[in-house]
Amino acid sequence: MGEIRWLRLRRAAEKVVGRPVSIHGSTDLPSHLKAAVDAAEGRVDIALNFQHIKSAEDALRAVAHELAHVVAGTPHHGPDFGAAWEEIYRRLREEYYRPS
Repeated sequence: MGEIRWLRLRRAAEKVVGRPVSIHGSTDLPSHLKAAVDAAEGRVDIALNFQHIKSAEDALRAVAHELAHVVAGTPHHGPDFGAAWEEIYRRLREEYYRPS
């Protein structure tokens, strides 16, 4: 998959959720977390654990996962979350891999 195009990923995420998204990377998150999200005041902040995110596909899956929590409005992984994750992942990939 090659290098991760971070700005393209951020723009795709913003298009999918319709609000500003910031993507932060860290090696200080607990090792059991791939990512974390905070959505407040009309924006979304996603922290990715660089111990786990090694490819564009890893980043797309993690960002889609965190955005699904925001869209589904739940920290849990029930049916609403699963449906949101699938749709967001599909749309993120479509935007991310769209030819420039």
